[in-house]
Amino acid sequence: MNNTVLIADDSKFYCKVLKKYVENLGFKTIICNDGESAIKEFYNFSDIISTVFLDIYMPKIDGISVLGQMRSKHPKLNIIVITSSEDPEFKSNAENYNALFLSKPFDLEKIDNDLKNILGYSE
Repeated sequence: MNNTVLIADDSKFYCKVLKKYVENLGFKTIICNDGESAIKEFYNFSDIISTVFLDIYMPKIDGISVLGQMRSKHPKLNIIVITSSEDPEFKSNAENYNALFLSKPFDLEKIDNDLKNILGYSE
């Protein structure tokens, strides 16, 4: 069963917030703080990962490059691109890779139902 969420963000704050949120829904998490480790963990655990939260600006390998690699291996994977950048190109790139786009700072209470649907959460 794919019940693991990969969170790739160099911000420890957002990793902590997302980790707590998805674990409260009953999912396991894998945390990565750079693009290189995100790709490594994705390939190691792609059979159990259902969703990826992916920051754009990360050390070693940027999020768009990571997104491309993940999408080529797993075309139907739920990927949510998260960034604090207002650059419309990032949203366009995310959409081109069939990923959702979430601007930081985000309010988990406002997007709770959407995220539950994406994650496949059922009570």
